Amino acid sequence: MEGAKVLVTGGSGFIARHCVLQLLHRGASVRVTVRSEAMFQSLMADLAKHIGTRADQLAVEHVVADLDADDNWDLAAAGVRFVLHVAAPMPATLGSDTESARIAPRLQMARLVDSFRAGGVDKVVHVSSIAAVWYGKDDCAKIFDETDWTDIEHPANNPYTISKTVAERAGWELVGKPDSLLRWTAVNPVFVLGQPIGRAKGAANEIIDLLIGGKLPGVPRLGYSIVDVRDVVDLLLSAMVSRACDGQRLVASTGYVSVADMVAEIRREFPDLAPHLPTKAMGDSVIRMAARVSPLLRNEIINLGIERRASSVKAHELLNWKPRDTTETILDTVRYLLERNE
Repeated sequence: MEGAKVLVTGGSGFIARHCVLQLLHRGASVRVTVRSEAMFQSLMADLAKHIGTRADQLAVEHVVADLDADDNWDLAAAGVRFVLHVAAPMPATLGSDTESARIAPRLQMARLVDSFRAGGVDKVVHVSSIAAVWYGKDDCAKIFDETDWTDIEHPANNPYTISKTVAERAGWELVGKPDSLLRWTAVNPVFVLGQPIGRAKGAANEIIDLLIGGKLPGVPRLGYSIVDVRDVVDLLLSAMVSRACDGQRLVASTGYVSVADMVAEIRREFPDLAPHLPTKAMGDSVIRMAARVSPLLRNEIINLGIERRASSVKAHELLNWKPRDTTETILDTVRYLLERNE
């Protein structure tokens, strides 16, 4: 990997920042795409502060490019060997428009794949999502894996689950053509917790922030299969340089934890936070009402009362992936957020 040119799309995002950090540590030549010069300056300032250096000491190139526009994607991909395609709309930005969630991701992926081919890219690792795996299913008791696909025609979907599924399917269709020489792997993380680098907190960290900030009046009937951002990045970088997972999907999951169990673990490890933590159950009707004004909770309606679990056996077998346990991830995330909020 040392010296290889790697493009990280959506470089200012939560997972992407960790990718950039680890690539720099491993000696790669890094280029990122961002949607504005201001976002790049913010990214560099946050990375420099995190590492303990000056921004001008970090060897990171950048190209301003937007998923919804043709401009500069050929420039971004030129001379690149590997791509970590992390860029994607965040759940809170998608609103309620399910029709555009079916159309835009396909157009975006076609634009990117054309540029990756034109630039001579060897391998792409697409950071998809578990949202493309386990929604739109009547049987949620099973253990989901890479053979499962979200049924976007099922009513139990939202614009985010639809867009992630459409984007990943479009990628596979485009690189599956007989004349394609582009190697491709998709990684499907569950809910990603962990240390924020600067301003990019991470959508899944919001639930921890709400809990320790005393912003939830009760414990909702929610739970999450979780994974640590450090382990996600380890898997992405392993997949990037491995031929064993070419043409494969890889689910990234450590295990399932209910919000009630999260609260218990936090209370046990951080007794000073006990006054802020909810103690009573929160009715589903309260969550549904709050969802009218909270984009975060709006996307959680389809998870109420459902335990969804996923298997990462393939990642273990193909790449010897060994993630941290859920308790370590949750408690580390609490520590990071407490430090951030001081």
